[in-house]
Amino acid sequence: MFFIDVGMSKAFVQQQVTVNDVDPSSWRRLFALFNKNILITLSLTVVLSACIFSAVYAVHINRELYSQLEIIQEKRDFYQAEWSQLLLEQSALSAQGRVEQIAREDLAMVAPRTEDTIQIRK
Repeated sequence: MFFIDVGMSKAFVQQQVTVNDVDPSSWRRLFALFNKNILITLSLTVVLSACIFSAVYAVHINRELYSQLEIIQEKRDFYQAEWSQLLLEQSALSAQGRVEQIAREDLAMVAPRTEDTIQIRK
């Protein structure tokens, strides 16, 4: 019986030694795995930060372009109104009655008499 107990104690001591004995390669693997996880986490953090900053920049550019669009649309509306006024003025200035009045008053022109009119027939 004593012999069996000694054998069991040797097995127990061997288990204790293997558990407490640290293999350097396992630490290296654990450290490499830890470094990989940190590296992956840091790289994903950098990518996420870049995405966030690019989204903020895109919103900023969008707002600037929208404000420029509003300014250009205001100018377009102004020029359309001015064009409409110029068309009305042109039609008023080129009216037949006004042209005849200016011809009589400013240029001293008169309508030809029927005796002074020559008709050409083909």
